Amino acid sequence: MKKLASLACLLGLSLLLGTTAMAASDPQNSATQKPIVSVEHQDFKCQKCHGVDKPASAAPDTACKQCHGKNGGTYLGKEVDYQESGKTRTANMHDAHVGPVRCTVCHAIHSAPPQPLYCNNCHQYDVKAK
Repeated sequence: MKKLASLACLLGLSLLLGTTAMAASDPQNSATQKPIVSVEHQDFKCQKCHGVDKPASAAPDTACKQCHGKNGGTYLGKEVDYQESGKTRTANMHDAHVGPVRCTVCHAIHSAPPQPLYCNNCHQYDVKAK
C-alpha cells in the first residue's frame, strides 16, 4: 500500500511539473498576457522578476528568492503544525521531501489566490497557499 501511495505521489509530481514546464514555455500562457493580481506585487514591472520588459516564459525561482530568499538564496521556511485527516502533523512546506518544487507551483502573482497546495496531491493538509 505504501509503494502504491509513493507511486501515486511521483506520478502526480511528474504530471504537475510537466504541465508547469509546458505553461512556462507557451507564449500564449506567458506573463505578458496576464496582469499581476497579487496585492503585495502590484507595483512590480516585468523586468523585476523576468529580467526583460516583454517576457515569453515564467520567471525563474531565483527571481522569487531575490526578495524572499534566506540561507544563501533558498527559502526553507519553518516547521509548522498543520491539521491532516483530523490529526496534527508537523511539516515544513518549503522543504519538500520529494525535492525542490518551483515557487510558482503553489504561489503565483498572476492568478488569484488561493493556489492548490502541491503537498495535497498526496497529503490532506488543511491549509491554503498565499
